Amino acid sequence: MRKVIRFKPEMLDKVLSGSKTSTVRLNGVEYGRDLILTDGRRVVAATLVEQSRMKVSEALRYFRDEGFQSQEEFLRYLKRIYRDVGLQDQVTIVRFSLTR
Repeated sequence: MRKVIRFKPEMLDKVLSGSKTSTVRLNGVEYGRDLILTDGRRVVAATLVEQSRMKVSEALRYFRDEGFQSQEEFLRYLKRIYRDVGLQDQVTIVRFSLTR
């Protein structure tokens, strides 16, 4: 099981502010209970709350947990990160809480 989740710096900022409590990953990797969230410079400890597999079209409903204002904004971001992602592609939703 994987332990480290890498974020872009602006996404880790959202994690640290509390506006981002989950992440969508295109890989089918399972994550362990104890997580390390990092942008390569900062390191944050977190605990896995839940993970599940679903289509991108279903994952869009979690846009607020991802720190976005709308489903459209979230989808644009996903397409920027995963260029060829489509609404029918499977993703993993990883929900976490920071360890303080």
